[in-house]
Amino acid sequence: MIRRDLLLTLFGIGAGQAILLAVMPFLARAYGPAAFGSYAVIVAVAGIVATIAALRFDLALSGAEDASIVPLSRAGLLLPLLTVPFAIAVLALALRLPFGAHLPFRSDDLSLIGLIALFQGWVLLGSALSTRRGLFATLAAAKIVQPLVFAFTALLLLHDLSLAMAVGWAAAMAATLPAWRHLPSSMGWAETRATMRRLWRFPAISAPMALLDVLALSLPLLVFAGAYGERTAGNYAQVQRLIGAPLVLVATAGGQTFLKHAGDRLRAGVSVLPLIRRFVMVMLALAAVVTVAVALVGQPALTFVVGPGWRTDTGFLLLALLPVLCRVIASPVSHILVLTQRLATQGLWQISYFLATAGVLAIAPRLFGLEGTLGALACSEFLLYGAYLVLAVRAARAANPLPALSSKTRPLSASS
Repeated sequence: MIRRDLLLTLFGIGAGQAILLAVMPFLARAYGPAAFGSYAVIVAVAGIVATIAALRFDLALSGAEDASIVPLSRAGLLLPLLTVPFAIAVLALALRLPFGAHLPFRSDDLSLIGLIALFQGWVLLGSALSTRRGLFATLAAAKIVQPLVFAFTALLLLHDLSLAMAVGWAAAMAATLPAWRHLPSSMGWAETRATMRRLWRFPAISAPMALLDVLALSLPLLVFAGAYGERTAGNYAQVQRLIGAPLVLVATAGGQTFLKHAGDRLRAGVSVLPLIRRFVMVMLALAAVVTVAVALVGQPALTFVVGPGWRTDTGFLLLALLPVLCRVIASPVSHILVLTQRLATQGLWQISYFLATAGVLAIAPRLFGLEGTLGALACSEFLLYGAYLVLAVRAARAANPLPALSSKTRPLSASS
């Protein structure tokens, strides 16, 4: 069952990435590094907003009892309509402040940032609901539709990468609609409010921590865009997109599969440690294969795909990918911290991760330049994600076989 669900999700990822790989020679030549740099900044900022669009109630779906699925889904549908406009207003205010001139996006970008964030937030919710119900075919369809529609729109309909991305996320949202079919049409907002109050830890603790986490992940691109220009940001983003993004998507698919089956095991009182060991070994093997492949054929392969004018030397590729490799090994199994309600532990790690990343990016560019900064960032990621993996294993060992996130679960203790 686990193997089937994982393979189905990976099929969606593989097909989506195959589509992007097929059209990338045309996109790279049609737009160039600078245009990709501007687009990457818009997508990164939109991703930051989308992460907290549903205030992390989408994450709560994975471990909630069956009775909470409907009220959580209702909350997740409404919240992005409130949180995304608020976030855009905050960004507009930030642009007017003295430091606004140093931000890598402009006021003209805010409407597209909001549009992408809104659709992406709904897709995250639909994906979480699909995972909770075991609809991995729906999940795979969304992962195929999004890049397919984006590529078609960018190449044939609109000469605007960011607007094409918004259209792609809208199509992906439509692809997740089967997950909503069996929800009752009655509103029942009193039940929804009661469920939101009971699961207050997700908006109060998990949402700010997730915001710090995605900020830390986006900081390198945003710093490179501000410090070195859109062309450097475009080169970095292209490596992340063509090689890093497929790895992250594989880790995301693994995390969604892990959420489903680890949650089932916890509710059944079965140890999660063998599942963690299996996932870590698979991700380690994947990271090793990718590293060897990039070292041997990364430069000619990427040059063939994107064409001349892009930076594709092996040293740059490996330095840009090392943080991603650390991330994909540890992040899928780190969901055990949510399933065991160790949100405080997860929050402390995410604060440490954000502070360390921000510190490296504040100091390293002044001392080492681009390559040195990438190396310092890789060292920081190795240490922090190694600690994350240790915390996940400890949480699995200490887990009590109680139904996760139910109204009768033990309260979050200070020691967690």
